[in-house]
Amino acid sequence: MTAEATQSNRNFLGVQDWYLLPFNNNALITDNKPPITDSQESLSGNVVDDVKRYETNTAAYYYYNDWSVNVPDQTNSFLCYCKANPDEPTPFGNGKLVPSGLKKDGKVKTDEISFKPVIIHNDVRVNDTAQAIADYLTDIANLIRQAKKDSFNKFVNEGHPIAASSTNAAKLADWAKTNGGVTELPAIANGKVITGYPKSINLPDGAAIVKWNGQLEKFEPQTETTQEANINSLNRFIYPAELWYYANSNILTSEELLTESLGKATWQAVLADFANGGTVMQSTVHSIAIVDSLQYAVGRLDITIDNSSVISANKYPLTAVFVSGQYEQAYNFTPIESSQERIIYDNVFDDATTTDSYPTTHTLVLQSKEVTPVRIALEFTNNDKDFTGKNGTVFKGTKFYLIGTIMSPTYDSSKGDYTRRVFTKDHITTGTVTISSLQNAYPYLPDLLDPRLEIGIKLVTDWIQSTTTNVPL
Repeated sequence: MTAEATQSNRNFLGVQDWYLLPFNNNALITDNKPPITDSQESLSGNVVDDVKRYETNTAAYYYYNDWSVNVPDQTNSFLCYCKANPDEPTPFGNGKLVPSGLKKDGKVKTDEISFKPVIIHNDVRVNDTAQAIADYLTDIANLIRQAKKDSFNKFVNEGHPIAASSTNAAKLADWAKTNGGVTELPAIANGKVITGYPKSINLPDGAAIVKWNGQLEKFEPQTETTQEANINSLNRFIYPAELWYYANSNILTSEELLTESLGKATWQAVLADFANGGTVMQSTVHSIAIVDSLQYAVGRLDITIDNSSVISANKYPLTAVFVSGQYEQAYNFTPIESSQERIIYDNVFDDATTTDSYPTTHTLVLQSKEVTPVRIALEFTNNDKDFTGKNGTVFKGTKFYLIGTIMSPTYDSSKGDYTRRVFTKDHITTGTVTISSLQNAYPYLPDLLDPRLEIGIKLVTDWIQSTTTNVPL
């Protein structure tokens, strides 16, 4: 994702899709709590379309003054949600996160609110192109076995998975002519297409995999994770997280109309005008301040890659970042334990500062589970020459994948709650990557949830508080 879309450049994009849910709760709003409602139309569960922005020279505030919508008596706290205005036209560039349970007109408890990451390709069936590639490679394997039997085992990779994107299939065909004794490649069956896969389903090249079945003597597409297939199911990949904001806050009230207070330089100065008011909504109240500012509801992973004698941006440009440890989020943007783990596929980056350096990547991520390591993978294109990696050859012009692990920090109460996990909402996890060898470079994307993976990169990590653009309410 770009610095603009993630706001890592400190350029505030503005917000949209406000949700304001009133509660009668004297402290932090917690699990299984229903919003407060009355017989009139209330803010509860309604998306608020006409929240206004008030800017001063030093800050930006948001206010809402539609008196036709009622704030129920006894309200003393709010859950607030909104998301950033989109900067990029696609979910790869802007991220995607779908809210659930926010439009039920006050009948929803907090446990029924969730935010779901969006699966890029929610289908594990073998499509026609994947099958056509497998059949084509099977025909080539049979020709190699007849022409140069000692090259056959190398071609079928001795039972290991084989990268089988359309690009990889063309490279394997070239290898068969050069090294396998094949003088004429097999014809592709009428009506079959072996080009454009898996880009046609918006997945990375490394997700397209075949494996030789020795009993049936043919290549078979691998689309699901099994004990035998150390690969990622096609429906495991999601878009990056979208930039949502969140607040869980008490309120201050005043019987005066304090719109002019928004002209003050700081939010604390605005709140000072409520000093003679109360903390609970009553019929005489004319102004309400939601005390706490909005926070980023998601975290961010920033990765910097050091050039070395082994790897450089000219030879091996970076083309994608993959991040595991992603789960559906609860109302307070914490992982829902029962949901399935997914993997972010981020393929949009800013340009590097120079042609021979790597860009610093920025990926919006969801809060991860406590005391749980997170696997990442970096995808590069081999613009140099063929080399032998982990479980196979990385051909020139194809992708390869280096795996790293971000360990959970050691909890330190003096530093804060973020030390309980790898990713925390409203925090940035930074990683500096050093690559000293390509011997553990995978030609395909292996199962990132498998603890037995060979690590190909060294990561030095740190955690810092996000500098959220001041968005008080």
